[in-house]
Amino acid sequence: MNNQKNEKYEFLYQYARSSFDDELVRFRNIEDKASKFIGLVSIIIASYTAIIKFSGGVFFPPKNAFEWATAISIAFAFFTLASSWSFLFRSLKFVDMPRLPLDSEYIESFKGKEFATNHFLLAMTCSTALALARDSNKEKIKLLEKAYGEMSLSLLLLTITAYINNGDSKMSDKDKNQPIQQRTQVPPEPDFNATPPKVVMIQDCEIQKTKSGSEQINESKG
Repeated sequence: MNNQKNEKYEFLYQYARSSFDDELVRFRNIEDKASKFIGLVSIIIASYTAIIKFSGGVFFPPKNAFEWATAISIAFAFFTLASSWSFLFRSLKFVDMPRLPLDSEYIESFKGKEFATNHFLLAMTCSTALALARDSNKEKIKLLEKAYGEMSLSLLLLTITAYINNGDSKMSDKDKNQPIQQRTQVPPEPDFNATPPKVVMIQDCEIQKTKSGSEQINESKG
């Protein structure tokens, strides 16, 4: 058995092993991003729930078109946030990742082959493991992309909700200020057809004073 190395197949094995290791690093990076992303979405959901709880009485039950549009936007935004969290949670599901063999069966097989053969066979094993690792990473990336799409939609709905609320508040302020402006610009006119109040007849107290004065005059004459 020839135990000399063949640099060509040794290079092939090193190249295949490096590609496989890179895919494993990529798997760990995807897991790390999903963990951070799900933490951020959890905080947003908690904050959004608190806002709805304390200010929900303003929009619920809806009374006009603006409030109906706001309620629908809030409901869809909350749904998309929950959907995004669900996709992220599924992306963190434990999966079996490929590894190179190192059991007793492989060691016995390794002893009976030349270096060139072992390098070539290991390169083929790395190629198979690389394909399996990429399949696992593709599934996680698809879930992350769906979560990102749902998150983008929820932010769009939140922006629409804020815009609707801003328009509704401006319309309310305009309606409140309009009667005041009309009263200020146009002074009220009297009702010329209205009936004036009736005159009330009462006994004047000057008569008593005059009578008292006459009695005083008569007494002075007597």
